[in-house]
Amino acid sequence: MWPTLKAERPLSPLIPGGPLSPFGPNIPLPPWGPAPGGPRSPWLPTTPGEPCMPSTPGRPTCP
Repeated sequence: MWPTLKAERPLSPLIPGGPLSPFGPNIPLPPWGPAPGGPRSPWLPTTPGEPCMPSTPGRPTCP
């Protein structure tokens, strides 16, 4: 599902990481979860009932 990332490849600070992240454990877990694509992911729009976070990079702005 996730492309294999080589250990020597630098990780972007915008890519979430942590013990449960496919990107590796080098970056602390962000508040929206351990990996992109979830309901709190910056790669997806906010879910119904979830407070919008326009100050977070990649999040859609509040309607």
